[in-house]
Amino acid sequence: MKIIVSESQYKKIILKEDNDREYIHAIKIVNINLLRRLEDQIQHSRSYNELFFEMKRTVMKFISMIKNEFSVSSKELSIDVKELLHYIKISLDNNRIINQRIGRNKIGQLLNIITQELNRFKSVESQSKDSDNDGIPNRLDIDDDNDGVLDPNDLN
Repeated sequence: MKIIVSESQYKKIILKEDNDREYIHAIKIVNINLLRRLEDQIQHSRSYNELFFEMKRTVMKFISMIKNEFSVSSKELSIDVKELLHYIKISLDNNRIINQRIGRNKIGQLLNIITQELNRFKSVESQSKDSDNDGIPNRLDIDDDNDGVLDPNDLN
């Protein structure tokens, strides 16, 4: 049996696989460079204030890693920010070590920092999004609405 797909469908399939790989990579960064480091800090900190200060530093290092790893432009990330934030929230909420040591209030503060920093970037909704169906993704298309006016000159 043969499955026939158009070139644009093929590109969407390939880009979807790339997005999935990027998301899995982002999850690994969350697990290794955020959660594990936060747990290590809990075990090695002397005071509550020192712990929270170190945790904020870890969060900022994590944000920097995400930006460096997934930045498409100065304002866009190639991963879905909402999906990543959801994963981080669930992971922090379900981590007993972190919950017992710093509590939900401080976890909420850490999540606010992460959310504010990541929301400065907008997600590239889909690497293959093509508003005018001409086979060129919007991020590469200089006239993505196909109105004949180049995007830098568009008022919208």
